[in-house]
Amino acid sequence: NATKKIDGGLEGRILALLQLKYSQPQIVKILKKDGINVSQQTISNIKRNIGLQGNSAEKIKFSQQRPVATPSTVSKVIQAIDANDPPTQRSIAKSCYASQSTISRIIKQASFTL
Repeated sequence: NATKKIDGGLEGRILALLQLKYSQPQIVKILKKDGINVSQQTISNIKRNIGLQGNSAEKIKFSQQRPVATPSTVSKVIQAIDANDPPTQRSIAKSCYASQSTISRIIKQASFTL
């Protein structure tokens, strides 16, 4: 089990890319263009271990951007559920190209009772 150590410069670069909201696969591609081969797992490990090394008192937080419930999506969902026999949230989600949880959230925010 050979564990390779990543130098601080590369680690810093990966952290910078993570803070710029690049995904792990995107970071792998960016580094590959510069001739550096890094696995997604390595990036994940760096991301997870941020608060554990260096003299950082607090972990850096990476927020996952929630897909926006756009007004057009909201209106589609409300039209769909405003029927005598409304379709399932899953089928609405497929037709709107959104997740079922997004559909559920839109319905709750519209304060619809089924």
